[in-house]
Amino acid sequence: MYDVSGKIVFQKMVLNGLQNLKPESLESGVYIISLKFDDRTESYRLIVK
Repeated sequence: MYDVSGKIVFQKMVLNGLQNLKPESLESGVYIISLKFDDRTESYRLIVK
């Protein structure tokens, strides 16, 4: 997970499972979540108010 400046604010490798992230642990702002799979990467925008 990156902030809008490109700084990594959270990183974890998860194998065959789920990872819960509590938004209340993040400061207000916009974050980019990047999920890497075997052959592709998906990115999502997360807005924390």
